[in-house]
Amino acid sequence: MAIPLWQPGVLIQPGDLRRPTSAGEVTQTSLANPDLEDGNTGWSSTGFGSFAIDTTAPVFSGSYSMKVGIAANPNGVTDTVTNSARIPVEPGQLVTARCYALSPGGWGSPGDAPWVRLNIQWFNAQNQPITPTQSPMLWGYQAHNVWQPLVITGVAPPGAATFTVTVNVAYGDGGFVLDQFVLDFASQAEPNRLIFRAVQAAAGFTGASEPDWPTEVGQTVVDNEVTWEAISPDNVTWQANRILVSGSSEPSWPLAVNASVPDNTISWVLDPRRVSDPRVPQTPLVAIAASKVFAGDGDIVAFSATTNPLDWTKPEDAGYLPFGLQTYGANPITALGLYRGNLVVSNSVGTQIWQVDPDPAGMALLDAIPIGCTFPKTMQPVGNDLAFLTEVGIRNMGTVGAAVNLQAGYFGKPIDELVIEAVKRARNAGREPIATYWPAQGQYWVIFGNEAFVLTVNDGSDGRSWSRYVFPSEIDYAAVLGEELYLRSGDLVWRVDESADADDVHEENGEEIGEPFSMVLQWPHLDFGSLGQEKQLVAFDLVGSGEVSVSIGYDQRDSDFDPDGGAWTPLYEIGEADTLPGQPIPLPVAGPSFALRLEFTGGETREFIAANLYIADTRRG
Repeated sequence: MAIPLWQPGVLIQPGDLRRPTSAGEVTQTSLANPDLEDGNTGWSSTGFGSFAIDTTAPVFSGSYSMKVGIAANPNGVTDTVTNSARIPVEPGQLVTARCYALSPGGWGSPGDAPWVRLNIQWFNAQNQPITPTQSPMLWGYQAHNVWQPLVITGVAPPGAATFTVTVNVAYGDGGFVLDQFVLDFASQAEPNRLIFRAVQAAAGFTGASEPDWPTEVGQTVVDNEVTWEAISPDNVTWQANRILVSGSSEPSWPLAVNASVPDNTISWVLDPRRVSDPRVPQTPLVAIAASKVFAGDGDIVAFSATTNPLDWTKPEDAGYLPFGLQTYGANPITALGLYRGNLVVSNSVGTQIWQVDPDPAGMALLDAIPIGCTFPKTMQPVGNDLAFLTEVGIRNMGTVGAAVNLQAGYFGKPIDELVIEAVKRARNAGREPIATYWPAQGQYWVIFGNEAFVLTVNDGSDGRSWSRYVFPSEIDYAAVLGEELYLRSGDLVWRVDESADADDVHEENGEEIGEPFSMVLQWPHLDFGSLGQEKQLVAFDLVGSGEVSVSIGYDQRDSDFDPDGGAWTPLYEIGEADTLPGQPIPLPVAGPSFALRLEFTGGETREFIAANLYIADTRRG
């Protein structure tokens, strides 16, 4: 059971135990003029060459920096700069010192370049120097016009009583500028670790302030009505102190790799966090599976170590799949994807399906099919399937893989003609098609600039429908965050919202504005009975909401809608898309087949539910 701390005004029974609340005093030690902001004081130079602490550039932090051998640097001699502080230390204590050094000259070879070294100089009780702890030499060509850190950590040797910091500079072609000396060392007075027992005859109250506790076992102290006796402790106490403390304002962050910036008692160094393994492929074709990263690289698929994407070298963990040695592997890899937990690797002529595993010994080629994909950014898992763009349209692995035939993929078959034309336009414009899957809406988006083809997967295998969206500007990227789909067009970022009735909705001068868009539904020509037989359309009914205009196509040889001509009736405006109340809308048209086209007005919520065409057969007899 922990012994409670002393408290004021508390009733204490004879025999009760308490601990002092005060810890040993912590003394934060420092060098004399460590940041050099007091000018030419606290440091002395013995040796050869020039020495100054002034405000001339370069300066790492503040206004002053130390120049050693800048104005004069006799070749082949050494200067020693010593701090005037003598800091008490106990043998075995850890001391760390650091500073920053820059050489305005010093671009020669190691044979004639200057060097600098940071030291912890120890002294015994008679103030005699003991062998110092020295940092590695920093050569001038290593710090040519670049601030480099000098760091030295040492353990106080036997007999050490005090220490200070020194700098050695040996001259070659130039000298050194030094700044921002920092000492990482704090001493703390030994806290009173004794336990105190109440020895007065009767219960009494403690005083308003903590007593001056004795430091030897058996000694006593009076605390108001309580008398405390020091007894031997049986516990261990740890005391922590902050060493690294950031400044009051954010520093100006450097952009160069391994560059540093001071921040009060902290020095930040830029860590690029990039993969430095020389075996990592430089390729945009990547996939993540089986706790590894897979990367398409020519005719192989390299993979990282398990759970470590920074390691591409570890034996019996990192490695590669020999795509080029297998069927359809003659051409370079162009796309990677995942299909039911397996890795799909495609090129322009075929696709291989690989079983992947955290253990490379468990990887194996499952199948190879003559179906290629050269649009890597369109290969996306869609539910339990894999969809991708090919030269003849949008296909899915479930159907294509089983049929070994691109023409069999039901995902994109209904819109092949539209997609093929979109691919041609994208290539002519130098744009690469992209795709994403929006799980919250069950939608697979394939985007060609400002045009998107969207497959919506509803309940059941037959519940699939295609839509075509046209945006006011070209889409560069698409991403899903949570349950929301975001599109980026230049500097604009859009969130797709099914309730929006305009594009690019935003606030301007406190008013929400956007670009209204219309909704168009057009059916192919339908025979409504006997093939090629002349028929008479009498009227129609609609079920829906919103303002809509109706046109009927009556010649399937002219299926492209033209409001100014062609085999289509002029657009007929209807105030509300629900025409069931009252009589059907008369619209007499004759032809062997008919196509219905509905254009809903933009800027409002609209919905289509059903349409009914009333047909009269004109055959005689």
